[in-house]
Amino acid sequence: MLRAGFGANQAQIDAALDRSIPDLLEELFAHSATYKDIHYLPYPLNEKEQRKGAGGLKLIKLFLTSFSEMEQLNEQWIFKMTYTKAVLREKLVFFWHNHFATSVNFAYLMQEQNNTIRKHALGKFGDLLHTIAKDPAMIIYLNNQQNVKDHPNENFAREVMELFTLGIGHYTEKDIKEAAKAFTGWSVSDAGEYVFNEEKHDFGKKEFMGETKAFTGEEIITKLLENKQTARFITTKIYREFVNYKINEDHIESLTDTFYKSDYDIELLMREIFSAEWFYDDANIGAKITSPVELIVRIKKYLELEFNDLKHLINYQKALGQVLFFPPNVAGHEVKIYSPKNKGITNK
Repeated sequence: MLRAGFGANQAQIDAALDRSIPDLLEELFAHSATYKDIHYLPYPLNEKEQRKGAGGLKLIKLFLTSFSEMEQLNEQWIFKMTYTKAVLREKLVFFWHNHFATSVNFAYLMQEQNNTIRKHALGKFGDLLHTIAKDPAMIIYLNNQQNVKDHPNENFAREVMELFTLGIGHYTEKDIKEAAKAFTGWSVSDAGEYVFNEEKHDFGKKEFMGETKAFTGEEIITKLLENKQTARFITTKIYREFVNYKINEDHIESLTDTFYKSDYDIELLMREIFSAEWFYDDANIGAKITSPVELIVRIKKYLELEFNDLKHLINYQKALGQVLFFPPNVAGHEVKIYSPKNKGITNK
């Protein structure tokens, strides 16, 4: 209930005590097989404004109203985390939200990204990665709007390898530069949708990871998925989130094989983790530090706590150092653990 979700109230805990782990797992996955998106915010530009462009005053208004809309969206997601039966899916939405850390002052686009993650949270990681790469909020956040053939912008190409797939040390600067060319022309329309601008795309050959061809952005992502290091990187990150910060290399190797051979099936990976005997070892119980948002949701669930003023909910997140939709940077919220040996703080 804690590691696969956001805790429970006392009645839920009491009801689960006499049930078997396999039975609880089947219910966990069954409840997360279906879900409902957040459709709180409509697109702020009407069709006429989309055709003609928003205009300066409209853009200023959108920017000013987005702060309050982001707070409302925050509240909607906290509410869903607290009361949904699809707790595992929502826990994974929270995980992927941090993995694909994004923040733009356009609440509608953040809502749509949140829904995109929710759709693919228990599906195939490849589908999620391909979709997020074309997500309007992500394109804007990592400056791919400015990525054109004569002046490639390397932001997305770098982060898709460093943070989303391979991890540091498994690519070269040349790979970044060549991949950036493949993502040229990926942009966002006034309707808030992904568009491919052929005039701004570099159709020439690129040399990427030892292969030379006229790579498209989609082909770059596919090649990253073909690299087993991506499966290992994602598996390790999930292990640290759901099992223990201190990884067991044998467990990681076995889970990586499963994940890679299943074509990155997230549900299958989570089933293997939760069904493993070692998941319930004493060393892995209580090993995870609860994040601020998880703590707030857990308290809400257990105490059936409600916030009469939205500002209090936001202020608690700010005070604790984690606000939904506002990561500190593209790396997301990193866990900092005190190390007595080194007498300092280390990142995990």
